[in-house]
Amino acid sequence: MDVGQPNDFLKGTSLYLNYLKQSDHSKELATGSNIHGNVLIHPTASVSPTCVLGPSVVIGPECIVEDGVRIRNSTLLQGSIIRSHSWLETCIIGWRCTVGQWVSLLILLCIPLRMSSLMAYIHIYSKL
Repeated sequence: MDVGQPNDFLKGTSLYLNYLKQSDHSKELATGSNIHGNVLIHPTASVSPTCVLGPSVVIGPECIVEDGVRIRNSTLLQGSIIRSHSWLETCIIGWRCTVGQWVSLLILLCIPLRMSSLMAYIHIYSKL
């Protein structure tokens, strides 16, 4: 599978998470009442227990996910910060990016390092 496009990357990530669930590596996936489906959280990430994660979510190293965040079908790359009560769906958040409070990012958004901060009350929707 070519994962050079963001949509293909997210599909590949979902397939990999499904593989982990069905293999001897299922213990690497996160569990809890706030976890829905396959979710992989790096040990150095900090995730609030009030977040709702999944399905198909990867939280990378040194990421911070604050209270009330909802993430579905998305990947956070190293050092990303998601401030409280934001909603991410079908997104790739780049290295060391910050998403501010109450921000909604929906449908296949890739935030590169050079666009590193999205602040409060921004709602971005990209139609496929």
